[in-house]
Amino acid sequence: MSKVQRNVTAKFIRTMYAAKGAVETAAHYAMAQNWAEASLIAADCKSIATAMSTADYAVTATAADFSAAVRARTVVGRLTAARKVPPLVRILNNQGKSSAAFVGQGQPIRVSKLELTGGVLAELKVSGIGVFGNELLESSSPAADSILSDDLAAACAEAMDKAFLDPANAGVANERPAAVTHGAPSFASTGATFAQIDADLTNMMQMVVSAGSDMLNSVWILRPETAIALSTLRDPNGGLAYPQVTVLGGILKGLPVIVSANLPEPGSPALAHIVLLDQSQVAIVDEGAAQVEVFRQGSLEMLDNPTNNSVTGAAANMVSLFQVSCAAFRGTLWTNWQLRRPFIALLTGVSY
Repeated sequence: MSKVQRNVTAKFIRTMYAAKGAVETAAHYAMAQNWAEASLIAADCKSIATAMSTADYAVTATAADFSAAVRARTVVGRLTAARKVPPLVRILNNQGKSSAAFVGQGQPIRVSKLELTGGVLAELKVSGIGVFGNELLESSSPAADSILSDDLAAACAEAMDKAFLDPANAGVANERPAAVTHGAPSFASTGATFAQIDADLTNMMQMVVSAGSDMLNSVWILRPETAIALSTLRDPNGGLAYPQVTVLGGILKGLPVIVSANLPEPGSPALAHIVLLDQSQVAIVDEGAAQVEVFRQGSLEMLDNPTNNSVTGAAANMVSLFQVSCAAFRGTLWTNWQLRRPFIALLTGVSY
């Protein structure tokens, strides 16, 4: 994503802040700026209205920019062979395996027995709120734009990745999808020597193949420190054991690598996971829907584990944005996923 594209979100936030939420004033303000994106931002300001569906949020340049900024950071966004499906459309998963055979002239053709399960994926919401001092929003420094757009994008990306990869995430109905690693076939690391590591990785590949995967679209998912350790690991002859692995990704035992710092590290001391996933079995709802909103007034519960909700509100210490000279902006995306067949293996207790 270019620098110009990445700053659309930040400039939209500046514009709505300066106009105090008045959309017509915001449109005029944007057009008065010497920005290459001025007309796009002005059009976005004029398009603010209550949407009939989440798909309506994806039509603005600001929403598309924020959506792209988040998804480019996520593991889900880097899966190149995952199956994108429309929301609320029934998906059929073949739990068995079709078969075929050579047939002699006049002989009967084998019929496969299909074992199908189905379901629908609704769009679920990933949302975060960032609070910034008015001085930052009023700053003309280009560096401020990066802070405004990148901070919340990183927070939303972290939330998506942890939900996607944390084996402890069993999901919450109508709120959060279960992790693809939840309940996945797994075994503990046998050690950190070359022989032990190589045997563990080979075992993982065999597990995924045994489950029915053809491995054509399989990927490794590693933490950065694990990728560094593998990239410097030496074989018994003193050469690099996995020379194509880097902290940015690469190839491990013939399969591509995705590196994510959001892969969980449970335990004390922290121990990492390694995931081997056939991404073709991941069904994803991702219409690119996103929304960015700016607020100058109101009160917030300044916690990363807020207790208030619209059903059973609880007493809390609220902070007035006006009193502390701050503004808030909220970024929201809609997505969902499901692992269609368990073509996945998880290595736990990784100490490297």
